Amino acid sequence: MTISRQQKTTQQRNEDIDFCIVVNAEEQYSFWFHDRPLPTGWESIGFVGSQSECLSEIEKIWTDMRPLSVRKAIQTGVT
Repeated sequence: MTISRQQKTTQQRNEDIDFCIVVNAEEQYSFWFHDRPLPTGWESIGFVGSQSECLSEIEKIWTDMRPLSVRKAIQTGVT
């Protein structure tokens, strides 16, 4: 895969911006600009870093991509 010059510039700029890791009620993770209000339904987990640091941390903690409601339904046998 080849990365374009524009993509490299965007990645470099994103490394200079602080992001925070956010989670919603379905235990789905993402990252958001640290200095901006969080979108409705999302809360910060307290981790702040560059975009790549946030993505690495999310990869460590979000090991089951299924939404919480799906995991609960499977555990209870309700599908």
